[in-house]
Amino acid sequence: MKKRTQDDYIRTALRVPPDLHARLHAAAERAGRTFNAEIITRLNETFVDADIGDALLLKGVDPDSGRLLGYVESPKSEVALTRWLAYRVWLRDMESSLLEVRAEPYSQESEQKERDLADEIVVANKMISDIESSADFPPALRTKPIKSKKKPA
Repeated sequence: MKKRTQDDYIRTALRVPPDLHARLHAAAERAGRTFNAEIITRLNETFVDADIGDALLLKGVDPDSGRLLGYVESPKSEVALTRWLAYRVWLRDMESSLLEVRAEPYSQESEQKERDLADEIVVANKMISDIESSADFPPALRTKPIKSKKKPA
């Protein structure tokens, strides 16, 4: 993997209230991240969570209550859908972690973390695909798995 440089990022000025700035710094310290990585992680999670909510609605699940909205025809279908949702959430978490690692300064350790996370994303996509192609998964809900957003080499 290519060593990350400042050219891999766009520098931007951001004005925030002092109390929010302090809270972000404290959260970054607790999480063991840089201030920049904390901001990137939090911004990304807002998009990822919205994407998962949209996917749940499309899949027939109310994202607030978790209630199925009529697509499930059998207990096996409900189990398959529940497994699918679990892997989608896992995939979301791995994507978010990958962004965090990419925001860290380059090191051999961060390079290995990035490789490990990329491998886990492949596994999650495979599991999602397998579940969607099973006879128990509701046919009306089948889609393509979320693709990992690979960083250009």
